Amino acid sequence: MKKSFIVFISLLGFLTVTVTAQEVISYSGNDNYTLVERTNLRRYDNGKYTGLMSREVRSFLTMTKTRGGNIRYDGDFFIEQDTVKNSQIQFTGIHDAIPSSFFIDEMGNVSMEEDHGYPSFRSFPSFPRTVLNPGDSWKSESTRAVDPLNNGTVTKIPMTIQYTYVRRENYKGEEVYRITAQWATRYGISYMDYDGDRNLKSANGSHKANILVNCETGAMTFMTDTVDETFVYADGKQVSYKGVILLFTEYPPSVPHEEILPELERIGAVAVADTSDSTTTSGNYGSDS
Repeated sequence: MKKSFIVFISLLGFLTVTVTAQEVISYSGNDNYTLVERTNLRRYDNGKYTGLMSREVRSFLTMTKTRGGNIRYDGDFFIEQDTVKNSQIQFTGIHDAIPSSFFIDEMGNVSMEEDHGYPSFRSFPSFPRTVLNPGDSWKSESTRAVDPLNNGTVTKIPMTIQYTYVRRENYKGEEVYRITAQWATRYGISYMDYDGDRNLKSANGSHKANILVNCETGAMTFMTDTVDETFVYADGKQVSYKGVILLFTEYPPSVPHEEILPELERIGAVAVADTSDSTTTSGNYGSDS
């Protein structure tokens, strides 16, 4: 009898841990937030290294209304880009404000109203309507808007993303969910964006991302995406990009290097440039200006 009682207590403890580990993630958003996307990508034209592209897209988004539980955001996106060729920095300057408006539902799905290519990641991340335990996975459909040649023509590429819920943790005093995501770049076989770049014939590649999501609001706090993809054009030209894309939400405009870089190193997301390259990716995560 005593042995049975001990077994019962142990089982009760296990069940308690299991229940408290379960989570339901949903998006409720905030009134206003800042969205920052930083890319640090090595470019290869037809297999030859041609330069390092560092770009920052910074936006200031305001909640303007809700519709059936969906939240509408309006804002402007500002782009600043540097391209390093032959060790020379070519600064393209800050573009005009690019307006955007969109809705986000409770699962994180985005529907665009005014679309000029930003935000580039849509419905990312998105969440299931089920209870999640650490290790649980799910799939969802998202979209990414790309402009590989930086010629102002945006092409939308669908993404089937596999997410895995890792755990709940504390990140700089904020309770967050840690989620991993991976997907393949696939374009030109079963899908073409006829409103996009007609000269873009195909694209392929891989993405692996680490995501931190605020437990209270479901909003993405931090994301790092390790990129390796190639775009093929009608004239036979192939443009490849390798490196890292960073995405921040609900952070102040200046993100301190001393805070971000240790986190990147901790999750293994800082890409190391090829030894043949004259530049590396770890030292170019935007100088605060």
